[in-house]
Amino acid sequence: MCTGVRTASERLRVNRFIPVWRLVIPVFWIGMVGAISVIEAPLKFQAPGITVPLGLGIGRLVFTALNSVEGVLAVALLAACLLPRGAAIAGRSRWLMWTAIAAYVVKVAAVRPPLNARTSAVLAGADPGQSVWHYAYIVLDTVMLIALLLLAIRQGRALAAAATLGDTATPGDAAPTGHGRTGGPGAQAHPQPAGEVSAPDRPPHRPARPASDPGGAAPR
Repeated sequence: MCTGVRTASERLRVNRFIPVWRLVIPVFWIGMVGAISVIEAPLKFQAPGITVPLGLGIGRLVFTALNSVEGVLAVALLAACLLPRGAAIAGRSRWLMWTAIAAYVVKVAAVRPPLNARTSAVLAGADPGQSVWHYAYIVLDTVMLIALLLLAIRQGRALAAAATLGDTATPGDAAPTGHGRTGGPGAQAHPQPAGEVSAPDRPPHRPARPASDPGGAAPR
């Protein structure tokens, strides 16, 4: 019995944190991709002494690590959005989640292999020329970032709405402020001690009749 109560309590505590993870994971994902793809990748070729082969070699290592972390974030986001079954996201938020994950899968499975092959060719001394795969990677990254951003905005609004509803007092939490027992405005009903009957509920007091006067006439 106690084990069941403890399990239900722990499950409730976990369910409360799931909406938070639905916001934290997209924001963290956006930060990682933005920092590396938008800032690090273009700037490293502007550093003194960095050649194209050296920059491509560093970029392959960095983006391989980034894609691995993105895979973990994709699995975590999928679990947070679809579990538990009764509280899974639906509608536009679900489509945004699937869009971001699909863009990531296509980026890693279809675009990264040609880019890695091109980097290997450059490191071996060949000149493969201009590649369209870089533009494909940028487009997929952009689609993924937009989907994650819109998903984070929607989940942030949902959390704010839930917090607002949680701060609203329920009817049982506030003291009654309507007409009390006396009928006056704003009067509050105060609890009576145990065994004591309130004044309006007491029967009217009647004087006891003398035993010598069965008819109820007062003695002269």
